[in-house]
Amino acid sequence: MRVRILKNFITANDAYSSGEVREVDTEKAQGWLRAGLIMQDKSFDGGKETKAPLYVSNKDKAKQVE
Repeated sequence: MRVRILKNFITANDAYSSGEVREVDTEKAQGWLRAGLIMQDKSFDGGKETKAPLYVSNKDKAKQVE
């Protein structure tokens, strides 16, 4: 299960810091969910955000020159 760590905590095997996204087996995650240490992370790893260039018409360019 993919989870987001809400609070810093340490287990016998690892340390978890708030804000991290980790893959954890479901049995461990269920107890941590009930304790409020983690939440299920449903986001996906997508590519970088791309933004379309601002369109400026030739009419607007002429106004800027004046």
